[in-house]
Amino acid sequence: MKPYESDLTEDVEELVEKAVLEEVTVAVWKTFEQALAKLDPESRELLENHLNGSTTAELSKEKNLSEPEMEKWLQQIKRQLQRSVRQGLQVRQ
Repeated sequence: MKPYESDLTEDVEELVEKAVLEEVTVAVWKTFEQALAKLDPESRELLENHLNGSTTAELSKEKNLSEPEMEKWLQQIKRQLQRSVRQGLQVRQ
């Protein structure tokens, strides 16, 4: 009878772990989406294009900026996004 209880305990622990992981994933995406919504439309579009594989050279050409200027802009967007995510972060223990 002991092995059955052990297997049941492992199954329950696995289900709880999956449920917690799913809840955390949803919360992280919600926080990230809220942070993205705080970006101005041009910066958000630029970041999305960058994350979808556009190179700095391609983006700088599209926006008529030098590559260093584009890199600086992308860094500013990323810092703003980080601040927004951290401000919206609520950790329960």
